[in-house]
Amino acid sequence: MELIGLDESATRAFANAKTGFKEARREATGAFKDEALTTSDDCILAMEYRVMATILETLDNPVDAIAPCRVCLKEINCLSAVQNSFNVEPRKGIMARFNKEGRGKIISSVCHVNRVIFDVTQTVGKEEPTLCMWPTVDTEERNIDPLRDERVLEVLGKQGMEYCLVEIATWLFGREGVEEHRLKSLYGMAMNSKGQFIITERENRKVKLFDRRGQFMNYFSLPVYNVDEVRFQVLDVAVDMINNCYVLVKWYCTRDDTGFKSMVYTFNNNGEVHHQFSVNGDVDCHKCPAMIADSKRKVFITGIRFLEEGELVDVYQNDGQFLRSFGEGLLGRVIALALASNDRVIVLDGDSCVHMFSGHGDHLSKFKLSTTSISLCRIAFHHSSEHFVVADARFRYVYLHIYTKDGELVHSTQIYVRGIYPAQLRMIVTAQGYIAILSSNKETLNGSGRVFIVC
Repeated sequence: MELIGLDESATRAFANAKTGFKEARREATGAFKDEALTTSDDCILAMEYRVMATILETLDNPVDAIAPCRVCLKEINCLSAVQNSFNVEPRKGIMARFNKEGRGKIISSVCHVNRVIFDVTQTVGKEEPTLCMWPTVDTEERNIDPLRDERVLEVLGKQGMEYCLVEIATWLFGREGVEEHRLKSLYGMAMNSKGQFIITERENRKVKLFDRRGQFMNYFSLPVYNVDEVRFQVLDVAVDMINNCYVLVKWYCTRDDTGFKSMVYTFNNNGEVHHQFSVNGDVDCHKCPAMIADSKRKVFITGIRFLEEGELVDVYQNDGQFLRSFGEGLLGRVIALALASNDRVIVLDGDSCVHMFSGHGDHLSKFKLSTTSISLCRIAFHHSSEHFVVADARFRYVYLHIYTKDGELVHSTQIYVRGIYPAQLRMIVTAQGYIAILSSNKETLNGSGRVFIVC
């Protein structure tokens, strides 16, 4: 709505309207907290009026509505009738056979309130981590996200309110344009400080750059390591704080005695090779290769050396100088790496533990994940909220778990994602709290992959 340049009568009418909305909000707030209300339907109706009046009261500055609306969400999600409805209906137990209509009305009303506030948050352009910080409904089994959890879709469908669920965006990178812009067998993904995606293919010399909407921008090529090379594999890609790009590659050769070389190539913003250096690796290893780079341009690599007693994290300067290894006696099979604030290194271990190390390799803390399906998990860190994000991808579903830095589970969501495959998974979290998941399976989609954006 355009509220600039109103004449005197319109300005007076708008001021009167705001006064009325303010009074309506106060009345609705009082009604919601009135113990004389006999049913949960009355409480939810009062909250709907409260949210509506809050939004209308702040039309001249709608960003002011977000904080009080979040308070409304926490209060409505905590109602015992709401928690009971979300606890019973998705589980499909014997109790779900009774009072289905009443629970369906409660669930759909709560989802509707959540969706309205979500849309306002997105419309005013306030960039904040909606997924990491969005209030959930606590149940006996796990927390349920009213915006995204697939388990409430059936209930909403019966009410004709499927629109209340947030649609998961699917961006197909590299499916259009000339041949050299297209992608196949996607394997690595990173994001630079400009929000641009860096995508690598498993068996291609090119590293390609896409903007935040998935439009092709540029590419640069990996140099030829040896004229006798037979093939190579990209194992991972990482970006440091000044947007240098690091590509971990394994080259296979035929005529020399080495047989293969594990290499890291460092590219600047223009796609020019800064450095290239060899790293310690074994030809039959790299089950879960992972690489990150910190603000001091140190490179952390794991998953390319075979060690019977457990894996290590190797640390290199960006010019190839080996600095140290850490994790001995603490780590088993490393699943993924991520970088937390202050250059702390996050290691997701195969025993469902998240370890935190300093950049020098000092073990700072660890906590246990609630999920037991760990082999296909990936982990990332959202810096502004200091939350860990764990993605557990299975066929057609992604299970997202949000943990505090102390290991407390604060959010757990089951999301149906059409076209996702757990075979080759990468995940990053943007500064705005959006979660980008790269899913690729060389046996499907003609070897191409997809990037799913969860907000």
